[in-house]
Amino acid sequence: MMPGMDGHDVLKELRQLEKECALESDQCTKVIMITALDDNENILRSYTGRCAAYCVKPIDIDAFYNHLTELGLIKRMND
Repeated sequence: MMPGMDGHDVLKELRQLEKECALESDQCTKVIMITALDDNENILRSYTGRCAAYCVKPIDIDAFYNHLTELGLIKRMND
């Protein structure tokens, strides 16, 4: 947890700024939520806020790597 704001608040503020700047969806920041919270309410709230991926701690490195490659943030090592 962060003091003052939680990840959902940050995501909401970020999306509002992107809207004010009239960014197209492909120009928006790709947000990966990394949290210890694995309940359906937080997962749904994150995806409703348009996060790109949701990872629960402890991080599964293979799953995280797959998220990064699927989002185009890194290339697969064998490409």
